Amino acid sequence: MVGGIAALGYTVSESISSVSDFETHLDGLQSLTGLGDDAMKSIADGAIEMSKGFKSSASEIVDSMKLIGSQAPELLQNQDALMKVTEAANVLSEAAGIEVVDAAKGVTTVMN
Repeated sequence: MVGGIAALGYTVSESISSVSDFETHLDGLQSLTGLGDDAMKSIADGAIEMSKGFKSSASEIVDSMKLIGSQAPELLQNQDALMKVTEAANVLSEAAGIEVVDAAKGVTTVMN
């Protein structure tokens, strides 16, 4: 019983840490893009949904968006295009067996 309670406490603590970490990643993307709160909510929802279909966490997906946006600044003005390029980076990541951030670098290199 005590072990179960301890495990539950750890899980809750880890979940809170994950949410805080995700928010930090989103704040960094918002600083880069200058997008408003409504647009960021949409991006957060998209990153969470995308993470369900790929091995990358939502935070890793947001990090790849930051990288993509810094390498291809024109995408920062088009939220849908940023999401599609990020999704392409995730597909490449899984197909090539590489980290999503590395795949994002590859995708933006080809685009430029």
